[in-house]
Amino acid sequence: MVNKSIIALLFIQALSLSVSAQTANKDSIAIDSIMHNLPEVMVSGERPMVKVNGNALIYDIKRITRNKPVDNIYEALKELPGVIEIGGKLTLGGQDVTVIVDGNKTNLTQEQLAQALRSIQTNRLENVEVMYNAPAQYNVRGACININFTHETAEQQKITGEIYGMYDQSHDAAFQERASMVYTGKKLSVDFIYSHNHGNSFNTINSDSHHSLNDGNTYNIATYQREHTRGHNHQIRLSLGYNFTKRHNVNLTYYGAYATSHKRQNTNGSISSNYKLNSEPWTHDISLDYKLPSDTKIGVEYTYYDAPQTQYQNSIMGSHTLNYTSDSRQRLDIWNMYIKQEHALKNGWGLNYGINYKTSKDNSYQAYFKVDNESATLPENTNGHKRENIINIFTGLNKNFNNKIIINASIAAEYYNNTFWNKWNFLPAINATLMPAQAISCNSASAATAHILNTGPFKTLQDTTTVVMA
Repeated sequence: MVNKSIIALLFIQALSLSVSAQTANKDSIAIDSIMHNLPEVMVSGERPMVKVNGNALIYDIKRITRNKPVDNIYEALKELPGVIEIGGKLTLGGQDVTVIVDGNKTNLTQEQLAQALRSIQTNRLENVEVMYNAPAQYNVRGACININFTHETAEQQKITGEIYGMYDQSHDAAFQERASMVYTGKKLSVDFIYSHNHGNSFNTINSDSHHSLNDGNTYNIATYQREHTRGHNHQIRLSLGYNFTKRHNVNLTYYGAYATSHKRQNTNGSISSNYKLNSEPWTHDISLDYKLPSDTKIGVEYTYYDAPQTQYQNSIMGSHTLNYTSDSRQRLDIWNMYIKQEHALKNGWGLNYGINYKTSKDNSYQAYFKVDNESATLPENTNGHKRENIINIFTGLNKNFNNKIIINASIAAEYYNNTFWNKWNFLPAINATLMPAQAISCNSASAATAHILNTGPFKTLQDTTTVVMA
């Protein structure tokens, strides 16, 4: 029954195409349709997937991942030229890289941000900027990847949504459910995503080591370790945007994460050990960004992080025994505020300046409790309260020399203060970008071909389009 339906559908489509072709060619009996409709100018060109803007390479990430099995932003970033994941962290050209969002460095750690990006689809991206040496205005030292989200509006109200599910079976099963909704109107846009990851994991490690000490003795240690982990991870992201005019808008974004993790580890061999770890971390992050028509940007971000943990350790190695429980908690309150200003001056000059202020409070403790009197001496309990303040003042100047050479120079003065010490740092940065000239010659009776090819390290990206001009 299904095959008959498919054949019937193909027949109807073929009949429709045949009728359309006859209708379209009824007044072009002996003339090729392309020659008959030849416009005055036809330009066949290469539409680049990457272009240069100052010292930044701007990638069209949607088109780069269009035909690849990529369903989230974090995996999409690994498709960029020069970006490689090493040890669970992204690197750019072999060096550490900082990922920022919409031109601003977030309070979230890079691990927390990576976890958030794994739950967001690539269609939420406008583009991605890659900088091997970020200017001072981004408040980043060294390499930087700037993720620009879409904040689009539409003439007519529109709501779109998506439901996604994943099942992964290795030794144990893991699952992911994700739901999203996007609303766009003339002024207001709403972007909501909820993601839930859960399941079990299993891992084994065989190790055989030989330890030589200064007394000349060598100790052979062979162990076999089995690890079981189960847990849940809930993530929510809600973004509200309102455009007063094209260059006057405000965006409010909330990101929340709650996870439960239960790890069980058993070790046999030269060391006998049973280890349990239970944790329930919470993260709340809310940010407000306001852009004025004068190219002034004002923003504030607040992050609350609470991570309670309970662990149990029972291990025996030779005559040494450890048998204890431990309770710990890390609680962070982080505020970040900024104001930035940009000016487009005459003759290709540009000026930017601003100030960032970040303050954080860390309340943490860890307490150890013996289970029996046979246990060895335990570490001392710790209870720490820490306060940090960072003020970053920056200014930058850039110049475009006829789209051939672009110079960007900036400097930041950063003051760091905590309970123990105060320090000033001065951070200069200079970038020069050289772009070779390319010429296109066209006239009303000929066709010209323009080739624009931009490459990054290790990969070449190119996409061809044809532009017809009447």
